[in-house]
Amino acid sequence: MASNEALIAHVLRRLTYGPQPGQVDELVVAGRTPTDVIEEELARPDLPVDPPYVGDVGAGEPPPSAYDNLPNWWTRRILEPECGLIDKMAWFWHGHLTSSLDKAGNPASLWQQHAEIIRPNALGNFREMVRAVTLNPAMLRYLDGNHSQGEDPNENYSRELMELFTLGVGNYSEPDVKAGARALAGWYVEDDGDLSFNDAAAYHGNVEFLGRTITCGSESTYLAVVDAACDHEACAPHIAAKLHRYLCGTNPSGSRRAQLAGIFRDSGLQIAPVVAEIVRDPSFLADEHRLNRPRFPVEWFAAAVNLFGVQPEWAVLHELGQAPFYPPNPAGWPISDKWLATGPATLRMAYAIDWATSGAASVQHPDPEDALAYAGVYEVTDSTRLALLEAVAPVPDDQTRALLLLTLIVNSPEYGLC
Repeated sequence: MASNEALIAHVLRRLTYGPQPGQVDELVVAGRTPTDVIEEELARPDLPVDPPYVGDVGAGEPPPSAYDNLPNWWTRRILEPECGLIDKMAWFWHGHLTSSLDKAGNPASLWQQHAEIIRPNALGNFREMVRAVTLNPAMLRYLDGNHSQGEDPNENYSRELMELFTLGVGNYSEPDVKAGARALAGWYVEDDGDLSFNDAAAYHGNVEFLGRTITCGSESTYLAVVDAACDHEACAPHIAAKLHRYLCGTNPSGSRRAQLAGIFRDSGLQIAPVVAEIVRDPSFLADEHRLNRPRFPVEWFAAAVNLFGVQPEWAVLHELGQAPFYPPNPAGWPISDKWLATGPATLRMAYAIDWATSGAASVQHPDPEDALAYAGVYEVTDSTRLALLEAVAPVPDDQTRALLLLTLIVNSPEYGLC
C-alpha cells in the first residue's frame, strides 16, 4: 500500500504542475489526505489572468515582442504555486482543439482563443467550446476554413472536427467530410480580425452529414454541423476516454468507458462531472495508475524549475518539445514513451545542470531522503537511492551536495514519470 505522501504526490502531478518544493510534506503535516487534496483541486478557482502584451487582433502586423510574450505568459503561468486543475485542463484542450501560432495568425488571435474559449470552458461545456472554436479566427486560419468556398470547399476542419475533436477514427465517412466542408464554407476572417459571412461563397442547398439533413447557406449552419457531431453516439465515448487517458494514463475498460460516456452525455456534455468521476474513483490512486506514463515536458519543466528557483524563457520548452501555442500538428502532443528517449533525457540533464549552477537556488537538503521528499518523490527504487548516496558521498559541502542531489533527482527514472 502506497504511503499518504506517495498518493498526494500522485494527485499533485496529475491535477497540477507540482508538486511544489516541500508541498507534499506540508500537506501531510497539516493532516490532509489524498482525498482531501483531490477535493481541494476540484474546488480550486482559476487564478486571475494577467493578459500578456500581444497587440490587437486587427491592428496589422503585431509587435515582434508579442511572439515571445504569448508563450512566455503560459511558461510563467505554470510555475505559479496556485496553478491548479483549470490550467492543467486548459493545457489538455490546447492539445485537443489545436491551433498553432506558426499558422493561425498573430499572437492576439491565439490569446483570444485561449482567454475567451479554452480557459473559460476547460471544465465547462464541451458543445459550447466546440461551437466557439469552430468560428474562432485562429482556428479558421489554422485549419484552412478561412475563405473556404461552398462549391469547392477546404475539407481540413470538417475532417479534424470528426476525426480528432469529437468522434475519433472510423466513426464518419468521406461523404461526411465533404458534406461538413460544404456546410461550413463562407466564413472570412477580415484584416481587422472580425468575422464575416459571405453569402456568395457559402453553399446553398442540403447536405447529408452524420445522418442528418442540414440546410446550408446561413450564418447559423455551423451550429447544425457542430451539434450533429456532438450528438453522435461516438462523441461522448471518444471524449470521455481521452479525458481518462490524460488523467489516469491508460485507456479505460469498455465498461468504464461506457460509464464515463453516460455521465458526459447525461450532463449535457459538461466536462467537470466526468473529470470529477475519474479522479474521485478509487482507481485513480491505484498502483496501475501511478507513474504509468511519461511526464510531459511541461509537467517536468514546471516541477523541476520550481525546485531550482529559476525563471527560464519559453525557448526551453520549445527545445524540450512542448512549447505553448505551438502544438506539432492538429492531433496535438502524444502520450508517448518518446519523452523518455535518449535525446529528451540528455536535454533535461543539460538544463538541470545549468539551473543548478546558475546560483539562483539556495537548497538546504543535502541528505538524499530529505531531497527526495522536497522534490515530491516517494516511490523510489533501491537502485535510485543507492545511486544518489554514492554520487554525493565524496562531496563535503552541503550546498553542493543539495544541488547535486536535485540535479540527479529531476533526471531519475521516477521523476520522469507521472
